Amino acid sequence: MRGAALFVTDENCEGSDAAFARLAGARTAQSATPMNITAIQLDSVWEDPRANFAKVERLLAASPPAEGSLIVLPEMFATGFSTDLSKTMQGAARETEEFLRTLALRHRCAVLGGMINPGTGATSPSPSQPTAHCSRAT
Repeated sequence: MRGAALFVTDENCEGSDAAFARLAGARTAQSATPMNITAIQLDSVWEDPRANFAKVERLLAASPPAEGSLIVLPEMFATGFSTDLSKTMQGAARETEEFLRTLALRHRCAVLGGMINPGTGATSPSPSQPTAHCSRAT
């Protein structure tokens, strides 16, 4: 039994079909436990996390991942690559983390997505650098 990859894309993402075809054709090493991966590509709505959360929800509803899969979202999927930290950095409510956690629980999958978090000390990433967050169903 092998793992499978499901590539879900927003119809407005130019060039993603060719990239996904290359990924789908790539050979991966077999492991004892196969993993299903759902890669999401979307045309992010600029600086609008709620609209982007809704897009991700629609894409996953149209192509639901298998339980136990890894759902991979693009870096800064919630806001696009804006340099306006007042719009891209997570606030105290940590909406993007909560969205990833909710997706993980709803789909019983692990979810990986990039976001900008505020730094909390000398060892924290700079607030201007994206960080990755992974949530999983427990």
